Amino acid sequence: MIELQYLTPIGQELRNRWMKDENDNFIDNKLYAYYLYKEKNKTEKEGKRSPYTLEDIYDVCGLEDECPKSRISPYLCGLSSGYELLDNEIVSDDETNEYCSKQVKSLEKTYQRVKIEQKKLNIRNYYSNLAIRNAAKKEYSKEEMIDAMRFDVSKYFNINIDTYSPTEARVFLLLSDFHAGMGVDKEYNNTYNRNVFIERLIELAHKTIYKLKQVKPQVVYCNLLGDMINGIIHEDGLKNASESNAYRQCKLFAHGMAIYLTMIAGVVPKIYVAGVKGNHDRMYKQMDACTEQDTFYTIYMRMLLYSIKSINEQINKEKAKNNLPLYDTIQVIPNNSHATSEDEYFDMGLSTNAYISGTDDNAIKIILAHGENTSKTKAAQQLTELYNQQPDYVFMGHFHQSAKQTNGKTTIYYNGALCGPDKFAQNKGYNCPPSQSMLILEDGIEDFITFELQSGWSNESVFDNKHFE
Repeated sequence: MIELQYLTPIGQELRNRWMKDENDNFIDNKLYAYYLYKEKNKTEKEGKRSPYTLEDIYDVCGLEDECPKSRISPYLCGLSSGYELLDNEIVSDDETNEYCSKQVKSLEKTYQRVKIEQKKLNIRNYYSNLAIRNAAKKEYSKEEMIDAMRFDVSKYFNINIDTYSPTEARVFLLLSDFHAGMGVDKEYNNTYNRNVFIERLIELAHKTIYKLKQVKPQVVYCNLLGDMINGIIHEDGLKNASESNAYRQCKLFAHGMAIYLTMIAGVVPKIYVAGVKGNHDRMYKQMDACTEQDTFYTIYMRMLLYSIKSINEQINKEKAKNNLPLYDTIQVIPNNSHATSEDEYFDMGLSTNAYISGTDDNAIKIILAHGENTSKTKAAQQLTELYNQQPDYVFMGHFHQSAKQTNGKTTIYYNGALCGPDKFAQNKGYNCPPSQSMLILEDGIEDFITFELQSGWSNESVFDNKHFE
């Protein structure tokens, strides 16, 4: 076993600094093994006998998870070729402690980096496990989920379609980047928490209703373009989150979206809801580690589906009082085209989705995409190749900035972010206020409207906790 007396002063200092706790658990055992291996080789090149063997390094650095002991020599040789960090940092016993101190200080930044990365890894591993536990909750029975998401429309629903004469206009709502659960406290000229989230959705609903009353469409398409929850993929987001539990974020989104849909359902005869998952909806940070089922999108869309069923039931009661035809005002476009029941509508999360608006003579091909996997310059080409047909319109989120782009016969509309400015937007150079968008198609004319929203103004809770806890 390696004893401290056989180490140079810098070796002793490094050993002490690389300890994580009193139980001699190393923060980076491979880095320390590299140092010991280099020191052993130097000693032997000087014609001296090293006081410890490769097996000693294997034991003291705990490399049993890296390789079998019989392979320690080639392992350390390969490790050495990959580490150049400590080259020329080993000093002999007769050099001064002052020089050793300088050398150790030069490694301080590296030590801090290793420590921070380890901390991030611990956080990521914890929340990955949390994601698995939360994902397990989707196995709750259908009845339990329906009861949890039962929604009272009486506070938000005001029927206003008794004298409705619909026009030929088609309206597409672009909703994305809600990041429900995210917390911004007076930064980037923005404040965002779960109360502000509900406030902005109610404000958005009023602005949407104002335009819908003017246009009077027969059908409204509500396009959910991803990142509806803040998720658990970024450590900064977890630290500042107003709701760090992803399952609670899903319930928060479903509750807020139910309020929004209920309010506009009183103005239009029919609403179709379609969606795609975003990168923040993933259960794991690494994209290639996720399947179509490893996403919180499937959870919060199921919650929303059950809320929609409750809303439709109550809206039909109000219609019956006004002698209006009874039907489901809000309907969903499933992600799973092969679904045989509602329970399978959202059993997978897709980064793109497509549907056709209208009949054969006036059909419009729509493709939805979040945008994290799609280049702005090649979006139309990539999606055309994916679906083997050129879309008329592509709706995208992710970039937190409202914009329009044309590519041949395809028009691409980018949506803003309900959450408003945050660190991501600042790093990208986007300093856009909170916003969401609406596209109106009527008589061959496109009217793309961006609704700018308040940055959070109320200190009082507008949140109805009984629907959330």
